[in-house]
Amino acid sequence: MTNGWNIEMSFKLLARDLEMKSEGVLLKGEHKIAHLIPTLGLLLLLVVEAGSQEPLRMARIPGVVAAGAIVELVQEGFQFAEGPVVTPDGTLYFTDFAANRIYRMGPKGGIEVFREGANGANGLALDSDGTLLAAEMRGKRVIRMDSRGNVTPVAVSTAAGQPFLRPNDLIVDRRGGIYFTDPVPEDKPGKSFVYYI
Repeated sequence: MTNGWNIEMSFKLLARDLEMKSEGVLLKGEHKIAHLIPTLGLLLLLVVEAGSQEPLRMARIPGVVAAGAIVELVQEGFQFAEGPVVTPDGTLYFTDFAANRIYRMGPKGGIEVFREGANGANGLALDSDGTLLAAEMRGKRVIRMDSRGNVTPVAVSTAAGQPFLRPNDLIVDRRGGIYFTDPVPEDKPGKSFVYYI
């Protein structure tokens, strides 16, 4: 416990072949609520449960988080939020794996369901054209979605024609290629994989 707040931090880092676009900053009113430095290939995720009236102030992480930055709750009540990605215009997309949805929050706030029946979408990314990509664990595929949520499959099986196990997370490199993880189900023995499209 820190200042009465329970904090869970998750870091994801993939430095190889990354050349992301400009620094992403998401604003809610006048408050900075997410600050991503994609050129570092680092995404800092903070999940905070309010337990105190005093805001949590972050220690400085050079190039990532300013000293004294305040962690602010945007909205609660999701079952299993994952995969946040911010578009150049400031729109935030994230998944709720357990609810089987992808949500969208515009630059001025207001969260809405972007896609129902998301086939267990977990990781999200933007391709080189800014189109939203998702790794579907239940759908066992990687997909591309247009601005209306219409789906186009990108990868549905291995080069040998075998179905994927359950694609989980993905990231786009500077050439526009897609790396994604394909972990073995927790209740089955076997190997997990990393693929490149």
